[in-house]
Amino acid sequence: LFCVPWLFFGLLKEESEHPSPWYRPRSFWEVLQSLAGMKLHTTIVAKECYEEQEQYLTALKEKSDEVKLLEEEVKKDTELERIREEEEQKMITAIEESIDIKTKQKGFTLNPLNGTLFPIQQSIGNWCLGVRFYRNMMAWELPE
Repeated sequence: LFCVPWLFFGLLKEESEHPSPWYRPRSFWEVLQSLAGMKLHTTIVAKECYEEQEQYLTALKEKSDEVKLLEEEVKKDTELERIREEEEQKMITAIEESIDIKTKQKGFTLNPLNGTLFPIQQSIGNWCLGVRFYRNMMAWELPE
């Protein structure tokens, strides 16, 4: 909800730092004066702040070039990571295919990975949540 005004204030701050008066937005007081009906007289001299503007634009260009270089490095790193993960996955599938795992017995086990204990854990968790809610309602406390 507050993201849009925050974004606009950030953009306004960025634009207000521009050295050229042609690209600089009006200030808060100038907007209030125009709303109050006062006439604004802003004079801009030819080539005013030209050197500062050129320095600002070159700094902005250098910054965008640095960002592009960083983006390229990140793309290369992510591509190398993807290739490494593919190789690992191929190795894992090759190992899984070479190993023949068989269970010797089909009975009740306490292995948490086979899915027997998961429904029990869920029901105990729901029961604990209910007890905590009931206790908080009776003691009139806010839940933590």
